[in-house]
Amino acid sequence: SWSAIMSAKFSLTIKRNDFPKLAPRIERAVNRAIQTSARNIKEHIAQSMASPKSGRTYRRGNRVHVASAVGEAPAIDTGNLANSIMLDFPEKGKAIIFTNVDYAPVLEFGGAKMGARPFFRPALLTEQPVLIDAVETLLKGLI
Repeated sequence: SWSAIMSAKFSLTIKRNDFPKLAPRIERAVNRAIQTSARNIKEHIAQSMASPKSGRTYRRGNRVHVASAVGEAPAIDTGNLANSIMLDFPEKGKAIIFTNVDYAPVLEFGGAKMGARPFFRPALLTEQPVLIDAVETLLKGLI
């Protein structure tokens, strides 16, 4: 009955505390998982840009280019955007994935004359549960 559970006494005694030994291992393992996820996100972005597109087809010089349609990751044309995706690991437990291309936000979120062609957000959303699962598995293995 609930009353028996509610009135039961509970005690916890820690005879050995291994957390000081585990903390550096946990920190290193989580840092590795974050770095792996950042690299996975960058790779996902590259793959999404390189995948076939269904937008407007036009000639550029001697080649035919198929642009991305609204909702698709940007098509690789000059390679400027695809080659600009960079990673930075400024401190433990932190990864920054960025581009310095000024038109990237317009492609990601859309603009006055065009719809969004997201490439960062889908990569982040794909990798998020992978990172969470990796950290949970890691912690279960260490503790």
